[in-house]
Amino acid sequence: MDPARPLARVTALFLHDDGPAMAVRALKYKNKRALAPPMGRLLFVRALRAHLDAEGKRWDIDLVVPVPLHGKRLRQRGFNQASLLLCAFEDEAGLRVCHRLLRRRRETTPQAGLTRKARLKNVKGAFELTPGRDIKGKRVLLVDDVFTTGSTLTACATILKKHGASEVCALVFARRDMAR
Repeated sequence: MDPARPLARVTALFLHDDGPAMAVRALKYKNKRALAPPMGRLLFVRALRAHLDAEGKRWDIDLVVPVPLHGKRLRQRGFNQASLLLCAFEDEAGLRVCHRLLRRRRETTPQAGLTRKARLKNVKGAFELTPGRDIKGKRVLLVDDVFTTGSTLTACATILKKHGASEVCALVFARRDMAR
């Protein structure tokens, strides 16, 4: 395992500007859950292109995992947006979605508005594999709503690789350019 690069690749559906940013904010902060199914279907179609084997016959991933929220934030929001985006994966592909494979072991400050350095520090040690789970040799696809610095996805991928995942990739709805 290369600890500096636990993510094999990150695929983003959109740049995080205008429409995609509005959709993410509406889903996440304005409780517009009706946006999740169409956003998830778009992600699913993108995943089809990125994660089918060379003949297009089978997935080159074993598990799909949403980035978890801390229990307190989950209770406040009422849902995990990454989990909601995965409905299309379960319904249309029959892929094994593991909503509780990872968990946040401690509450973190929301990443929005933090610098790159602060984001890395904020999520360091924040995630753990749920006890009793075996992922040795599994190819995992992490799913989240937004990729900014990659600190959250990298922290999750590091834990998955530490516990034996053979490969970890990520799929996000939108990617934000931190250079702005």
